[in-house]
Amino acid sequence: GNADKRRLVEETGPGNSAGSSSGRHAVMEALALLTAKQALQNTMDLKAVKAILFRGWLMPTKLNVVDICRQYTKDYAEKTKNNKGHNLGTPDMWVWRAFLTATIEALEGDGDVSEDLELLKRHAVQCTPALLKNKVPHARLAKTAKDEEKRLEIHVVEELTPVLDVIGKYLVSRGAREIAGKPPKGDLERKMQQILDDLK
Repeated sequence: GNADKRRLVEETGPGNSAGSSSGRHAVMEALALLTAKQALQNTMDLKAVKAILFRGWLMPTKLNVVDICRQYTKDYAEKTKNNKGHNLGTPDMWVWRAFLTATIEALEGDGDVSEDLELLKRHAVQCTPALLKNKVPHARLAKTAKDEEKRLEIHVVEELTPVLDVIGKYLVSRGAREIAGKPPKGDLERKMQQILDDLK
């Protein structure tokens, strides 16, 4: 902000030449502070944009779908390690497939015979890396400030919206809640903010 800029000018003024050791140190400290503040602002601005593009749900960590998602992403990491030429798609596709699989298994376990389940099964048949290419640009299960809660953020092409709606309905039935608006600071952003606050 302006206060940081004034501080930078004062610390590098005639009485504290940037050419001196103390002056150079002051410049580096001031620039580091400005850079950190700008990085934090950029991160929060990006979150605001993501809130417009993506749909999100907060869900209990104890949900079975969380364990399935962890296993899927672990399998993906192991299969693609040291294999740059793989044809297994992106990590986002595997998160999508994990939530699709978990929803189908849960609905079948409940004895569901609705059109929702049939829709998911039809999509599952086509749920291959080749067919999903560019259709699931973003799907991520992330940490939150609470250990007992995870956040799913996801963006799919319009043709997959009905499938996502069913998955979302299942998540809500298991205690999740769909979130709207800009998400709060994540773990990294909170740590950055704390460091900046300590420097004041």
